[in-house]
Amino acid sequence: MNTAVRIILLIQTIGGGYFGAVMTATSAEGMPVVMSVTGIVMFLGITLAGISFALSPGRTWPVLAALAVQTIWISTPAFSYKISTGLAFWIITMSGQGNVWANFGADVSLGSFGIQQTGFGLNIVALSLLAIVWMSAKGQRDRTKHVEQRSEM
Repeated sequence: MNTAVRIILLIQTIGGGYFGAVMTATSAEGMPVVMSVTGIVMFLGITLAGISFALSPGRTWPVLAALAVQTIWISTPAFSYKISTGLAFWIITMSGQGNVWANFGADVSLGSFGIQQTGFGLNIVALSLLAIVWMSAKGQRDRTKHVEQRSEM
């Protein structure tokens, strides 16, 4: 994985996760406690995934998990879920209408039994980073396996 991708991952996870946790904690007034605590815990989990990656770049599963939770936006009248850190570029469909939406910073939307519209969205930035990290980790595993096979000969 090249240096630029590593730096982007660290900014997205550590910077965005920390910013999201702080912003959720400071603006939790008026929010249901369960929702604010869930948001803070999710943002801290994303931050810890980035720290884990910074300390051990070969250990990619925490970053993969942190990116995976940021790839989808689901909204129904019974439940809504969206979380993103760093740069997010969403392609969404709400009530049959397509749209795009971009955000830089941190964003969380958790809800139940509200007046949300029905919709679905994909965060193209998180999805792209997920694919890059996944392919990079797979390539590293393949190279390691190849070296091990050659050393056994």
